[in-house]
Amino acid sequence: MDRASRPVSFQDLQKLAHRCQFYLLRWETEFTPCTGITAVTRQERRFFGHQGMMIAPWQSRMPAARAALDQGRVVDMKSPFRIAGPCAHGARVQVLMTPPGEVMPIVYLDVERAFQGLPTPYDTPGLARDTLVFGAAVAEFLSKVGATGRQFVWGADWQMVPALTRLRTRHHTVLTLHNEFDAWLAREASDFGGDLYPLFRGQETALRIGLKLADVATTVNRGYARGLRTEPIHTQVMAHHLQDLVGRIVPVENANFLSLSPEHKELEALLARDPSSGLKVIEDTQRQARAALPEVIRTRIGDRVLIVAMGRLAAQKLHDVISEGVRILLRQHRDLPLFVAFPIVSGEAGDRSRLERIHYLVHEFPDRVYCTEGRIDHYDTLMRAADYNAMTSLYEPHGGAFEGSVVPIVRLIDGLARQVNALEPTGRGVPLNAIWHDPWELPSGLGFREPTTLTEVDDLRALLTGSFAPDNPTFRAMVSAFAEVLATAVSIRRDRPEVYARLVQGALRAQMERDWLVQLGGILALVEEARLRRPL
Repeated sequence: MDRASRPVSFQDLQKLAHRCQFYLLRWETEFTPCTGITAVTRQERRFFGHQGMMIAPWQSRMPAARAALDQGRVVDMKSPFRIAGPCAHGARVQVLMTPPGEVMPIVYLDVERAFQGLPTPYDTPGLARDTLVFGAAVAEFLSKVGATGRQFVWGADWQMVPALTRLRTRHHTVLTLHNEFDAWLAREASDFGGDLYPLFRGQETALRIGLKLADVATTVNRGYARGLRTEPIHTQVMAHHLQDLVGRIVPVENANFLSLSPEHKELEALLARDPSSGLKVIEDTQRQARAALPEVIRTRIGDRVLIVAMGRLAAQKLHDVISEGVRILLRQHRDLPLFVAFPIVSGEAGDRSRLERIHYLVHEFPDRVYCTEGRIDHYDTLMRAADYNAMTSLYEPHGGAFEGSVVPIVRLIDGLARQVNALEPTGRGVPLNAIWHDPWELPSGLGFREPTTLTEVDDLRALLTGSFAPDNPTFRAMVSAFAEVLATAVSIRRDRPEVYARLVQGALRAQMERDWLVQLGGILALVEEARLRRPL
């Protein structure tokens, strides 16, 4: 019997629920994807297995969700119920589930007239109301499967705060911040919440309520936890309203977004004992991957140094810095052996101007720059072919800095500074690097940090809120710093192969030293402490 036709009863679901230590509440998953959080949920499912059960809203309009249903990767449990409480009273809830297997099951709750996100789970005008509806649906679902107080509930970000507040009288609760995006839900709580959400009717935002009430408050990276307290983008711009509460946050670090293959582990060992042989393996792998790329890009890359600048086209990712830095370098050094690929996906509304900036760069240097929009089937091949992965983020709670043997080039902030031990940092990068990395630690990438400007706070706010990066002093400083480190990256790859081999080894070693089960152990320890503080 194949996976698509395997029957799963509600009683089977109850048995799975009774085995759990915890329930993970996530707004996005691998079948309703959007950001790097999707990669996190994939790893949580794989490494935590049947210790937990993931519960998420079913986004029926998303193509990925429809495909998962058609392929049998998500099945309808045929056990609907109606919400009995005052929030979305009488709404029909369809229960869907991933078929049983080795990884953690995902239960999806499909509430009628809710969860209409497209193209992402967050792109719906009803998002604020939907978070209240989801909280009501989760509370009733957990009652139906017989969840008990020995099981804790672990939510992520502001979208799950309403659910956590609904459940805290029955379960201990954990709130993990992947970001500090927030929402004020007073109108929705008054109009749709019935008497379930009185705390949300006042002036407090969802995250403020969550940070006050959660038994455990965490972030995904120690660098991000420090950044929330020290970096102007957080203290003065994004999380100014949370500064009296960030002291409650205990960082429990995520591991890698992608798991290292056995071949990568063997490569790290080879680089440690014989760097020249390891470098030959790297070059052979890159050469084979480049030969497998589509002709439109293969013939243009040649033997140039390949930089990949991937990710969502959004203010956070600052692709503008990369495009302008590349423009400066190529105008100054026409013969520089550099090729830059932008495999980007749609991000925020109004970001077409960022895309146009990249298109202008492609038009000016058609043999040096390549840009694709949307998910591409040759992405994995492109990354195997790459020398460097550029991440110039405005802020980055954790970030997918590492991808196999590709060396990261990062702006030293938040989780990126914590993860990447920069080779020969300069300026502000020196003390930032020293906070997280010992002198004897292998360098695992290149990093830069622009000097402070007198208008930094206003500039950062403009960079965050604009539909494109404005030409302000901080942006110009970022571009200049990135262009400098990019030139260094090309020089290292072409003229200092032994240094490049060491960087690859450091990147692989950094990934090998991180473990999702260590992360889970940290959460479990904090929950045990919370149980002592607040017995149910």
